[in-house]
Amino acid sequence: MKKLFSLASLFLLVLVLAGCTELDSLQEDLDLKIATIEELEEEIVILEESIEVNETEISSLQATIAELQAQIFDNVITFTLTNEYGLFASKTVGYNDDFTGNLFDILDENFTVGYTDGEWGKFIYSLD
Repeated sequence: MKKLFSLASLFLLVLVLAGCTELDSLQEDLDLKIATIEELEEEIVILEESIEVNETEISSLQATIAELQAQIFDNVITFTLTNEYGLFASKTVGYNDDFTGNLFDILDENFTVGYTDGEWGKFIYSLD
């Protein structure tokens, strides 16, 4: 009976030690993942700051382009397109007073426009 109790105790001790080793391994994995998350969060902050700087630079460049085109053309229109992901494209288009088309014609000349003609006019379903 003593041998059986000793063997059972030894088996239980081995299981507990094996469990502790696995817990240490899991804790190390958890610590590594937490450190990775913190690094990624820091990168996000850096990218967000970079985006704000780039947006300011883009706005400045767009204003410069508009000023230069205003010197060349009689009229200037800026098209800014934003998709569902927040990505945008902007293009400034100039035209003179003798232009006989409409806004859709200017849009169609400068972008790839998907549209259908209906009884109420043109229905735009895609741009670029």
